[in-house]
Amino acid sequence: MSGGRFSGGWVLHRLSDIAFLRNERVETLGLPLAKHGVDLEDIEPVTGRVLKFRDLREKTAQKTIFRKSDVLFGRLRSYLRKYWMADVDGVCSTEIWVIVAKTSVVSLEFLAAVIKSDRFVAATSVSTGTHMPRSEWAITREASFDIPSDVAEQNAIAAALSDAEALTAELEDILRLKRAVLSAATEELMSGRVRLPGFGESSLHKRRVKDLGEIFKGKGVSKKDIRLRGHPCIRYADIYTLHGTLASSEKRVSSQTYAMATPLTRGDIVMAASGENETQIGKATLCDMDGACAGSDSIVLRPLGVDPLYLCFLLNSPQARRLKAKASHGEVIVHLRKDALADLELLLHQKLDEQKAIAAALFDMEAEVHALADKAAKIRALKAAMADELLAGRTRLLVEAG
Repeated sequence: MSGGRFSGGWVLHRLSDIAFLRNERVETLGLPLAKHGVDLEDIEPVTGRVLKFRDLREKTAQKTIFRKSDVLFGRLRSYLRKYWMADVDGVCSTEIWVIVAKTSVVSLEFLAAVIKSDRFVAATSVSTGTHMPRSEWAITREASFDIPSDVAEQNAIAAALSDAEALTAELEDILRLKRAVLSAATEELMSGRVRLPGFGESSLHKRRVKDLGEIFKGKGVSKKDIRLRGHPCIRYADIYTLHGTLASSEKRVSSQTYAMATPLTRGDIVMAASGENETQIGKATLCDMDGACAGSDSIVLRPLGVDPLYLCFLLNSPQARRLKAKASHGEVIVHLRKDALADLELLLHQKLDEQKAIAAALFDMEAEVHALADKAAKIRALKAAMADELLAGRTRLLVEAG
């Protein structure tokens, strides 16, 4: 068994006492290190994974050097929690902090655990810029953290949190696979390559979006207007962060704000007219509520002669996403105009009963994904609570028997 709990003291340190920024800027052209290039979009939020490396050796760009065991953290929109403990040397975007442990005070692994914590993310929340908020190291470095004086305890805490993270990652992998299956099923069914039993040779045809219903713009709701009670409201940013194929009723506005917004009827489809990437731009959600409204930077489609749930799945399908991305404009923030959306041509099934059957099949698959996502969210919350207890020293681990 164990020899009891760790009993060493804890010391309150400023972040600058335990870590510093690596600020080695380089030009990538011909640089061997540039084989492993990392931009913000290459780091997966929350999971601490790098999705891909960019070979920048043949490009001219200014980047920041990172070394193996440095911790990378995205300073742009820090609430996205884009972090990674480097396992190779490389270069990264200047929008990423390269954080180096002062190993005389803190172990590499424990510093990584601190940077993944809610407390660290909260410390980065003081930022500059409105649309593109950036955290400031000069402010974050003054934040204080409790650190065990015993390195063995630091490593034990880091190992326990790493084990919990591995369990979470395993569930995230299953969730990612199910989402990929749903996306593939949507593509196959919507393209007509796969037909549901009983529908045989029914034909598909191309229709412009403007021929599928009435199109108009959302208006009049900002983030500050959101309330706990009142009328359900669908804001553009919530379409790709909160809502699924069916819109949630979580966000609400007062009667006064509702009067200034775009009223919705049950069966309306609301799409985000702004976003940062192909997945976000034009993402659609179906209003299945009475008395709801749509805010600004959204586009509303009121379907006519088409099953609304089927059309919502179609608008979120890979083929439709590609078309919407091609029709959009902008670089950092991408916009989709109402008239550009209206002119898009989509391939859809002619028979209403087949539309309904496809929508029902995809909705059942999506429900499984949502159930797994809810489970993953609960496990992440438990892991965050565990990290909060261990990193604050309120719960002490047992010393392994020698």
